[in-house]
Amino acid sequence: MSVLVNLPAGFQTRYFTESEGDVMPQVERRENMLVIPVFIRTFEREGATFFKWFTAEIKFRGQAFTDYAKLLLQAAPDIRACFYGTPEQQGEMRDDATWEAHRQAVRSAFPKTPGELNPSAARWEALKAKFWQLVDDATAEVGKTRADLPDYFSDADMFAFAVENGMSEEDVALYAQQFTAISLDLLHNSRNWKELFE
Repeated sequence: MSVLVNLPAGFQTRYFTESEGDVMPQVERRENMLVIPVFIRTFEREGATFFKWFTAEIKFRGQAFTDYAKLLLQAAPDIRACFYGTPEQQGEMRDDATWEAHRQAVRSAFPKTPGELNPSAARWEALKAKFWQLVDDATAEVGKTRADLPDYFSDADMFAFAVENGMSEEDVALYAQQFTAISLDLLHNSRNWKELFE
């Protein structure tokens, strides 16, 4: 009945209790509550297959809980609310600059209609692709590749690298404008520079 999925990128597992067992978890009705296993994954231990999952506990409102896919659609707003976490957890995620990635991961994982796309997640993926294309273009200008850069770098590090490797001041200024535009796009999308490297 339940389906196997990977944890979405950006989902902050530390705020939620993970369960495990040797049997595929199922949806349970407990009086006026539904206990829904989600993000079900398998793993091996000593040659045996086990399952890990997180649980959403929501009010039972007549949802078709014997049809897992239909239930996820019907209960999407309640499941999202469950995994958005408490206001305190949201505050901590905001402090850690992980809230927006977590929120979008949950939103994308639980669409309200079949095939619903998350435009915020799509914008983020496009912005991330634009950033890395710009990095590739800038490094190619000086005969280098992304592999020549450290695993993490700031825009200042990038410009210093460009100058050290012979990029002209005019080209540095042009790339600076483009990286500044990306930084502004990050702010407008409630994302941050660090997330570009995850």
